[in-house]
Amino acid sequence: MAQLDRLIMMAEDELTQYSTDARKIEKLRQKIGISVTAAEQRQVKETLLAEIPTNSIGHLV
Repeated sequence: MAQLDRLIMMAEDELTQYSTDARKIEKLRQKIGISVTAAEQRQVKETLLAEIPTNSIGHLV
């Protein structure tokens, strides 16, 4: 789970910078693509989806 924590921290750092949402997403894609293999990206995505609540509020988030 260290990989997941590192990716979350990377996203939080990017969100604190002033820029458009599209620019933030693009910069995160580049960082994640360089630092995480495709298999690790799928594993982290599955982990995050499993942690998100399945109620209606969870779908909004």
